[in-house]
Amino acid sequence: TLLHLPHENPRHANRMQRAAIALLLHALYCHVNKCATHLGVAYEPRRLLLLGKPGAGKSFVAKVLILLTRMVLNEQGAAAGGAPTGVAAFEAGVKTWHSFLRIPVGSKFSTSFDGLGASGELQQKLAPLFMLLGDELSMSGRTLFGWIAHQTRTGIANGHGNNEPFGGPKLPFVVMSGDFHQLDPVFDSPVYKPGSASANSNYGRQAYLMFGDVILLEEVVRQHESQVKLRTMLDSMRDGAGATGYDMEFVKSRRLPQLAASERRLFEEDGHGTLWVFYTHEKAWARNRAVLERRNLAVPVVKVRARNNGSHARRAIAKDF
Repeated sequence: TLLHLPHENPRHANRMQRAAIALLLHALYCHVNKCATHLGVAYEPRRLLLLGKPGAGKSFVAKVLILLTRMVLNEQGAAAGGAPTGVAAFEAGVKTWHSFLRIPVGSKFSTSFDGLGASGELQQKLAPLFMLLGDELSMSGRTLFGWIAHQTRTGIANGHGNNEPFGGPKLPFVVMSGDFHQLDPVFDSPVYKPGSASANSNYGRQAYLMFGDVILLEEVVRQHESQVKLRTMLDSMRDGAGATGYDMEFVKSRRLPQLAASERRLFEEDGHGTLWVFYTHEKAWARNRAVLERRNLAVPVVKVRARNNGSHARRAIAKDF
């Protein structure tokens, strides 16, 4: 399979982004050349936290790391990733942790995994894995993190990983990316929270403490310099500032009726990458539905073969489905 970097060019990385890429390239060089050290730096399992505010380029670095690993090792399965929710996984181009690592749900999720091993199917999937990448770390609680560390430990190297979380040297590179200012995990404790809890949760906390390398991306690259007011407002929201911390005159100036006709047209047409912000879920859904219905006229958004056997099926019209 021909592997390439379609949009994520490492040469476009800033200084701190290059630091993360350099750590991976060092590990790949030592792995390929079977050397214990390179440039005076020992080759050992790398556990890296890639942290930064929205727009700092975490997703860019993550995609570069995955693609470089696959290119150097010429193996699609050499790099893989996961995320705690379906939306996060879709945005990052990975699978959910539960799907990727066969993590159970419901009551089995809380049951101790001590003594449980990865299935043969998972062992086969993880056999070529060199780098594991996780996205939206803030939403991955201690229990989920414990399952991630356990499933990779028992699944890596055909089930012959050592007793360390993630399998120790059998999994050379693990990166967890996120922003702890964003959403916390649901029905779970953040990985950084100390204290004793369930066995699975404690194991997740132990796994988190193994991450000895931290790269903090502070340079926002997503917003242009001309959007200083927007960036300042987003930073205030991220830090939990009250209404007084916002430039309310700037917020009011961005209401649709206040915009020039030429700019307002960009919001009314599709394909310009404009951002709409609503104060209720109902209004947001009304806007999203209108756009989907409009696009659906030309090309179906999704085709679903539906069947309704209910008592009122014959009286229903297609739009009700």
